[in-house]
Formats: sequence, structure tokens, C-alpha cells
Amino acid sequence: MRQAGTLQREQDAQRFVDYLLTLDVEARADEGSDGWSIWIVDEAHLQRGKDELADYRRNSDDPKYDQAAQAKKIRGRAARRDKKIATRTVHMNRRWERPTGRMPVTILLILASCAVTFGSNFGRKIEPVITATAIAAVTDEGDGFYRWRPGLVDITEDYQLWRLVTPIFIHFTIMGIPFIHLLFNMMWLYQLGGQIEVYRGSLRMLLLVLVIAVLSNVCQYMFNFSIRGLDVRPNPLGGGMSGVVYGLLGYSWMKSRYDSGSGIYIRPNTVTFMMIWFVLCVLNMAGNVGNTAHGVGLLVGIVIGYVPHLVSRLSR
Repeated sequence: MRQAGTLQREQDAQRFVDYLLTLDVEARADEGSDGWSIWIVDEAHLQRGKDELADYRRNSDDPKYDQAAQAKKIRGRAARRDKKIATRTVHMNRRWERPTGRMPVTILLILASCAVTFGSNFGRKIEPVITATAIAAVTDEGDGFYRWRPGLVDITEDYQLWRLVTPIFIHFTIMGIPFIHLLFNMMWLYQLGGQIEVYRGSLRMLLLVLVIAVLSNVCQYMFNFSIRGLDVRPNPLGGGMSGVVYGLLGYSWMKSRYDSGSGIYIRPNTVTFMMIWFVLCVLNMAGNVGNTAHGVGLLVGIVIGYVPHLVSRLSR
């Protein structure tokens, strides 16, 4: 950026800058000690800027310099263009960094999961923690028998609405290892949920988790599918954050592909790994796993992540 000269009055300086913009010469006017300096942004246009400034000084009353309205339109088009470019720009520095920033919802979800899981001894102790947090109020009858009221009576008649969400905090022993279920889910919750919360906000993260949790919990309670077939017997002893994790995966996947301006990115090999794990669970190679919660959560996350892009596309 180089200075082409000065004008004494601010009105003249802005009028001249507007005129230059209509000639595709970008300039700016800054106040200085000896008047208003005219700066030419592109040095290749410096000589033209000086020549035009000399003409303006000789004949500033020429009507051709009254171009404020046209300059405003040009600036408006440039602003819209820059905004459009920004939404399509991929910030590579964000793609490789861990989520950094405030993410209270993600941290609270992790703490609640640990509290419920340890309080229930990884699902081995039904009362009182699982009795209070499962989708139905389960009681341990001993010898492996459990009792609960059929359907969703506790929720629909007793209005214990928290049960639609709280099963996500219960984690069990898988493949004989107590911590693997909890650690796996918390790791992905921190990575996926933290990124979403940092870039999309805590409220949006909370609403996203609630929607995924309710739908995946209810569907998992009603039935479960695997290589063995479809089991339609309601089972309240299900839980875990994995349905939500798969929902966050689906949401992040769509945002990464179709909304680069969101700041959310997920590596393709991460999606591949999670889908392989999904298939292994369906093939019953990872023990007793809530495949329905995984599938419903993934589908809900994909829909929520993709619909804004679809609406924008259709509106165009």
C-alpha cells in the first residue's frame, strides 16, 4: 500500500476514494497531520491513483466524482463475496488440533458418566443408582432376575422424564474388562463433543446430546438388532454414551463434508474406524452391545448435521 497524496477535507477524500473504487482501484483515506492521506492498496495502481488525484484537484466539481451510491454497491458485493468465501474456507490449523476452549457440557457429561458408572460398580450393583437412572425403574430380585413395570410407565405415568436421558451415563463391563466401555466412550465424547461445543456453542451441544440420547435410548429399550436377528423384548438394562458418541460422529461427519466454515473437522480414517467398530458390534464380536443405540444415534446425528446444508441448497 502506497500513498498517492493528500486532500484537506474528509468529504473530498471519501468522495475521491469512492470514485477510485468505481475504476477498480481500491484505496483508503486516513487522517494525518497535513490533511487526509490517500492510500492505494495495490501498488500497481499507484501511478493511476496519482494521476486521478491530480485531475480531481483541478476539477473537483465534475459530476463524475459523485459515485458514492455506486461505490456502496461495489462494497456490498465485495462483502457478500468475502463472506461466501469464508464459509467455504477450510482452516487447516483447526483440523489437527485438539478441542481447546470452554466446554462445560462435555466435561459435565464425562463427570456424570464416571459418577454413575462407579456408583453402580460398572453395572453390577442395580440399586440404587441404576434403579434411579435406567429407562425403567429396575429392581434386583436375585439369582439374575430383574423386575420392572412394562412399557415406559415410569416416564409416561409418573413423569420421570429424566429416564429418557440418564441411561447414557450407565457403563458396563465389556469382554470382562470393567473400564473399556467407559474409557472408549469418554475418549470419543471428549474429542467429538469438545470440538462441537467449542465451535458451535454449549447450548447447541446440549440440545444435540438430548435429542440423540432420547431417541437412541427409547429405541434401544424397545428392541436390539445383531447378526442373531432382531430382539424385540424390552430391556431396561441398557446404557452407555455410545449412542450419543455415534450421533456426534454423524453430526461432525456432515459438518466436515458440507460446512467447512463451521470449524468442525473429522478425519476420514476416524469415520472408517468407527464404522468398522459398528459392524463388529453388529456381528456380535464385542459382547452384548447396544447396536440400536449406535445406529439410531448415527442416523440422528447425520440428519441434524446435513439438513441445514440441504435446506440451503434447495433455497438456492
